[in-house]
Amino acid sequence: MRHGKRFNLAALACPPRKLENAQPVVVGSIWIAFVTLLWLSLQGSIAQSQENRKTAEDALIASLNSEKDLGTYTFYRQAYIDADNRKAVYTGSIYGSITAFRVLDCVVNLEVAIIDHFSGTINNRPTGEQQDSTTYSVTFPVNREIAENLTLRDARPAELSVPTHATCTERPSCTFTWLEIRGSRGEIKETQIVNGALDFKGSAQHFLVPLSSVASGDSLAQAFRTLAQEKCR
Repeated sequence: MRHGKRFNLAALACPPRKLENAQPVVVGSIWIAFVTLLWLSLQGSIAQSQENRKTAEDALIASLNSEKDLGTYTFYRQAYIDADNRKAVYTGSIYGSITAFRVLDCVVNLEVAIIDHFSGTINNRPTGEQQDSTTYSVTFPVNREIAENLTLRDARPAELSVPTHATCTERPSCTFTWLEIRGSRGEIKETQIVNGALDFKGSAQHFLVPLSSVASGDSLAQAFRTLAQEKCR
């Protein structure tokens, strides 16, 4: 024994070196697997979030498309003393609708028209057929504040205000259904053109959109809120 191969007692008392090196390899493999699963999970969440955002935007576009060019109208008769102290008597129809729109990320632009077609007399002198057209362009962000403050209102168009003593056929109240959009920080940008001439351009605190029905208004308001929650936080 003394002249033969000597045993290394230290080596016999300890695990082989390769076993010491095996543990980090196993831990490293587990860590790589964990990171891979986490990455895949995050990619899935991102894809789902993007899908939700796309779905919310598509829903808003569909809701606006269904309302576009549909609008609302009524026939009326009115008699009043005008600003020049003349007796004015008119019969006519008034129509309001969304005529165009654009949804770009979290910013919406709406084009709205109010068209008043009428004829009558002023101090018993015929006026002939006339038409007043007012077009509005409004741009605003779809943020949570604006989306949560959307409300539906029943109100008369300015052309049929109470002092004109208007009476209406389809709508005895002479009111339209409107979606009211409100912003508190000058976020709403409005341009108003009356009979082809610029009448106003600047910031507005609120804006009214004529709608065909309360049901359509509820659907449109919900689509705005969903987009604000899913995409435009």
